[in-house]
Parts: sequence; structure tokens; C-alpha cells
Amino acid sequence: MDDDERVATTAFLPGGHVGTCPSCGGTAVQAARYPRALCAVCTRSATCEAHGLPAALGGDSGSPLGGWVPGHLAPGGWDPCTGDGAVVVRGQRCLLVEARFGGAVVQPAE
Repeated sequence: MDDDERVATTAFLPGGHVGTCPSCGGTAVQAARYPRALCAVCTRSATCEAHGLPAALGGDSGSPLGGWVPGHLAPGGWDPCTGDGAVVVRGQRCLLVEARFGGAVVQPAE
């Protein structure tokens, strides 16, 4: 997987509905599991809280079930420094997680 494929994107949310992005007020796909999901534009703009670099899912969680862990794209490649999923979008602390059916979801931390 190259770095462009790891950049945070919105998830496939079965049963989702069109809602309002809590960050920018734009249109966002949300679902019962992710009621405050940010829109695709805000999700793609997420940066690692610790380093201010583009947030991404990458690596392997080490779980037998697989899964990706949050991190950021650095000049040398993917770095799992954001293991807790803390990212910043428009100055607001948010959490980046792997969605249940693939992709990534970013929601406000509070």
C-alpha cells in the first residue's frame, strides 16, 4: 500500500444517513455507530496531534483479526505515533479510528 492510499478517508457506513459535519457544517455521512462523523474533506485534513503531519491508518494492529492503527505520514513513511487516534481538525481534537466495514472515521473527541 502506498502513502496516498493510507491518507484518512471516510468509511463505508451501511445504513448511514446524510448529516451535518460537526467541524465545518458541511454534508457528512453518519450512522448510529458514528453519529458525529466528520465529512470527507475534514477527515482528509486531519493531522497527527503530536506532530501536525497528515493523519493516516497504516501498519498492523498485531491482532489476529488484523486491523490498522492510526499514525501519520512522515517524510520517511508511515509512523504509528498516533496510536490512540488523537488528531486535530480545524483546531479541534478528534479521534481517528478504523471503521467497522473499512475506511476511517473521524469524530470529535468530546
